[in-house]
Amino acid sequence: MNRLPAALLLCLTTSVFAGGNDASPDAFELTLTRESCFGTCPMYTVHVNGNGAVDWNGERWVKVTGPLKASVGQGNLVRLRQAVQASNFFSLRDEYLAMSVSDLPYASVEVRQGARRKKIRYYLGDPGVPSALLNLAKTADRELGTATWIGR
Repeated sequence: MNRLPAALLLCLTTSVFAGGNDASPDAFELTLTRESCFGTCPMYTVHVNGNGAVDWNGERWVKVTGPLKASVGQGNLVRLRQAVQASNFFSLRDEYLAMSVSDLPYASVEVRQGARRKKIRYYLGDPGVPSALLNLAKTADRELGTATWIGR
């Protein structure tokens, strides 16, 4: 009889960490893409899934070019999910592309939580980009360890 409550707790915990009603560990995914500018802005894409598997693809102005696989722990994933929630990601606009300053890069953040999926593309020179979205991208860089592959 003691096994039933423990099994139930395990299922509930897995469901919460997987991002909702879908108990699959892949129910959470985040992709951050940083695009080019006229200078030496790092160009890369980094993706993480609910298992903590990280896929990096460095394009230009980064220390590690090409694909690389890594992983992060559950604590990193929890902090990423908290940052997504804190940003009200799914209620933000799909684009922030006003160009008030030239020569800054574009970026995008895409999130999947359960059945919800959204991609936001933004220009770093758009004064209307919510600080919560910028903080989410910074959190993704920090929690996924991109500084190691960028080399800065």
